[in-house]
Amino acid sequence: MGRPPAANLVFREETLPESVTSFTAPEDPLEHSKSALIKTLELLGMPATIADATYNQAEALVSLRFDCAQTQFFTAENGRALQALQYLVNSMLNKNRQPRLALRVDTGDYWKNQETEIAKRVEQAVNEVKTSSQPYRLEPMPAPMRKLVHNLVKNSYPGMETMSEGEGQWRKVVIRPATPKPAGS
Repeated sequence: MGRPPAANLVFREETLPESVTSFTAPEDPLEHSKSALIKTLELLGMPATIADATYNQAEALVSLRFDCAQTQFFTAENGRALQALQYLVNSMLNKNRQPRLALRVDTGDYWKNQETEIAKRVEQAVNEVKTSSQPYRLEPMPAPMRKLVHNLVKNSYPGMETMSEGEGQWRKVVIRPATPKPAGS
């Protein structure tokens, strides 16, 4: 049996350029997140351009959409690399920042497509729950997608409720008929 592919990799230590180690974060959250995203992608060897950037103060949400030649790298495997990039840039954006901000990083309309697909699956699940009165378990999904399901059911399907069950990569959302609230609550 041969060596695993990772055993063939050679790692070497490199010194980060002065432009990275002397980086001072802008005060403006939108500029901070844009520069952190662009610099991170440059360091990954994936130059990109910001296609759209917004900051919604009421929702404390920064949204960035970028274009690059390697979009499929970020959107493959349920957007795993895109979610990792979003986590990394979010950590940089919120370091020493109060109040904390939410961040959404997108490319290739990944999140828009996911929202459309999830909305279809949720509608089918809700219809099945209404017909059978039995809980419906969606497939396991990452936290941002579970949050989307919870919000969608809460805002669009009165009489239904959600809960999460499972651990780690197997965590999923369960849609079920809402339990009646006790009188006087």
